[in-house]
Amino acid sequence: MTLAAVKKQYNNEQMFHTMDEARERGEQIAELAEDYAPKTEEERKEEMVKEALGIEEKGGITESMET
Repeated sequence: MTLAAVKKQYNNEQMFHTMDEARERGEQIAELAEDYAPKTEEERKEEMVKEALGIEEKGGITESMET
């Protein structure tokens, strides 16, 4: 294999790796956007009940800070 072919293969691998990371981050952002979408009255009531009962769920901000 020539040096040019090795460089091309390496560059392609790096590009695909970067694209995979960008796709994964995009999916994380989409999930967070869903978490912060306006909630229905029923969803708000359910959250209030969980909060009153002390049932905790990980929030999107906490999850994104852990990654």
